[in-house]
Amino acid sequence: MNASGIALFAIWLAYGFYRWRTCAKWREEPPAIDIKRIPVVALLWLVGSAAILLGGLYAVFLLGGFPNEGITPWAFAVSAAVGVVFVHGQVTAAALLFVQASRT
Repeated sequence: MNASGIALFAIWLAYGFYRWRTCAKWREEPPAIDIKRIPVVALLWLVGSAAILLGGLYAVFLLGGFPNEGITPWAFAVSAAVGVVFVHGQVTAAALLFVQASRT
């Protein structure tokens, strides 16, 4: 793994920790979502963020953002943004499911 890959991983991991901290407040005050709708909303976050990640990275690949020499600067920025959206969706879904489990 090269330095770009390590940097992307660090960005995504740092944002995941930040997002989990912001979602931790839901333990005291749950979001205004009906408890019966939480699994559907969480599933949409899980699947939707994964689709955005895969579609975004595939588009970057098709546009030549990942040449043999490494990753281009614009592809790095797009990959970082798409990865942050993915992490946001995954952590939000996990937090919602945690809220539902604690409320039932």
